[in-house]
Amino acid sequence: YQRRVHGNMYVVDCHHDALKPILEAIHTQVLPSSGLSLLHFDSHPDMACFGPEVPKGLVGKLFRRKYNWREVHENATIASWIPPLILAGHVAEVCWVSCWFCEQMEEGTYDLLVGIDATGKMRMAAANRQHESSVLERCGLYWKSTDSWTESVKLTVSRPWRLHVCRLRKPGRLPVMQQRTIQRMCQRGKWLLDFDEDYVSCSNPLAAEFTSLFGSERFDQLRNVYNPGTNEAGPHWYSLRRLIEGQCYLQPMEGVFQLPFARRFSKRLVSVLPVFYALCRDLYANPPPEFFVMADLFSPDMLHSAGESSMLPHHISSSQEVVTILNNALGLLATVGVPEMVTAATSRADRYLPDTQAWHIHRLTTTLMTKRYAVEIVRLDHAFSV
Repeated sequence: YQRRVHGNMYVVDCHHDALKPILEAIHTQVLPSSGLSLLHFDSHPDMACFGPEVPKGLVGKLFRRKYNWREVHENATIASWIPPLILAGHVAEVCWVSCWFCEQMEEGTYDLLVGIDATGKMRMAAANRQHESSVLERCGLYWKSTDSWTESVKLTVSRPWRLHVCRLRKPGRLPVMQQRTIQRMCQRGKWLLDFDEDYVSCSNPLAAEFTSLFGSERFDQLRNVYNPGTNEAGPHWYSLRRLIEGQCYLQPMEGVFQLPFARRFSKRLVSVLPVFYALCRDLYANPPPEFFVMADLFSPDMLHSAGESSMLPHHISSSQEVVTILNNALGLLATVGVPEMVTAATSRADRYLPDTQAWHIHRLTTTLMTKRYAVEIVRLDHAFSV
């Protein structure tokens, strides 16, 4: 494999900290301010839009490129750090590469818009109105679940961008057409390489905790309850949270439908409510007259958090899968030239990288990058270093 010194590899723990070196390099003109592509290896898309919790006017500043990069970083999360780069016009093309155990989006190439609607909110849309329904079904549900998807005509300002969703087949083969898509993207111009180590092996920590305590059958019930189907996840989950916070499982089932907010229940929620009610009663109603109760072990609030995250991927890779996945990545990177910058996330603090495998996967990942590019490793993960 070609060895070539080309800048640094920035190692972070929380993935949104990758914005620090990228935005600083753009600000200091080390990286170009537009026309970049991003090759993103990860078990999660990390493409959620900024929500109403960010300071008013920040998304407008991003679009006008009049932002403070430190403020952008402070308001980004591990789930939302990529769209700010697109909204600001720095990145115009993203290739998300995941493994066979990730199903948040369907494979394919999508022409999209990121923009701002009349309320000042950041949203995504299909670039071609004729393909809106197809794009929504194949990848747009990711944004619709958080009320961040809209029609293109409802965006007051927007930027076009292209998303490629590529997926490694089991036991570790990337389809030839997807390899060519990645190669063409990296040949068109300057690009960034980002590698989350949970791409190799991915834990869903709350799901693992819940399953270890209550079993896989109950977890399957919880996952089904929290799956909003084609509805927006926000209202669905909000109603479930209100039911938990109000301890509605302590009253008869008939009383739940008499609650003031029950008239806003979706058909989907009504259909899963009996299962949710029975699950909560089983765990938290009628506690025995003893010192500890089930809520001390796993609180209702933790149950809600486990439910919200239940759709995230969970796959602890075998030793052979770890080696095969990393060898495939090394082989692919040998065909696409040299990036302008390399960032890598260990994902230890959020526990998406399994603790028992973390040191081994990190060691092989850094070896992979230094073998391919001979980069200098700059560690920004001091708070939770492997």
